[in-house]
Amino acid sequence: MPAPLAWPSNWGCEMQWNSSIDPTLAYAQLWRGIEAQACSWHAMHGVRVSPLQCGRAQTLATKPKVQRLVQCRKGRVGEVQPKFLGISLQHARYFKQLRRLQALKQLLASDTGPNAKGTIVATWKAIRHAVGFPGGFGPWWCRPSLRCCQCLAQQLTL
Repeated sequence: MPAPLAWPSNWGCEMQWNSSIDPTLAYAQLWRGIEAQACSWHAMHGVRVSPLQCGRAQTLATKPKVQRLVQCRKGRVGEVQPKFLGISLQHARYFKQLRRLQALKQLLASDTGPNAKGTIVATWKAIRHAVGFPGGFGPWWCRPSLRCCQCLAQQLTL
């Protein structure tokens, strides 16, 4: 996707539609012409246009996206082991959050020295800003209707 381009407000852009070729190619040619005219207008007014700001409608073929498979990692000794071994991004996010909460519980239980406070703060920040919780983890946790996984609360009491 091209970067934003400041379009001239008062310019006489000549648009030409080539109806003799494939509409996809004609649309690409139309945009190439519009951008070329905008770039030349900017050049006459002393504004440099980056090549990253051009290229609208130049993707002529789709590229299939490879689906990423997400599975939960096996836990360490003494941690909760995943019981669902299927592929689910949301389940993996919930389980990762459970592991973060377990790590926070372990850090709070053991005072390991001067670096412990920084580690606790970093872990808490990771919990609060974790991906997959609409509005952030705090508001998500306070709304039980949005919680799909009650296991988080149950596992913390272990």
